[in-house]
Amino acid sequence: MKCDGRGRPLAFLLTAGQRHGMLKFETLLDADKIKRRSRGRPRLRPTMVLADRAYSGDKAYRLCHGRGIRLVVPPKRGHKRPRVRP
Repeated sequence: MKCDGRGRPLAFLLTAGQRHGMLKFETLLDADKIKRRSRGRPRLRPTMVLADRAYSGDKAYRLCHGRGIRLVVPPKRGHKRPRVRP
């Protein structure tokens, strides 16, 4: 689910229960527009993405970093040290 800064839903994609949500992560990043409070074109990209541990892989970081989006994901348990990202 893609939400705005106040938690209101903007876009929603549903995958099969046995499929990983990362398959639709890129589609969800590009889905819908973020309305501005004032006049002007709506933004197409968020400034930040909050996700759970399932999205801590390199692909999610590459997709977000390439679009100029900050990805906030807690580190996976069992990792010796958390990843350092730009």
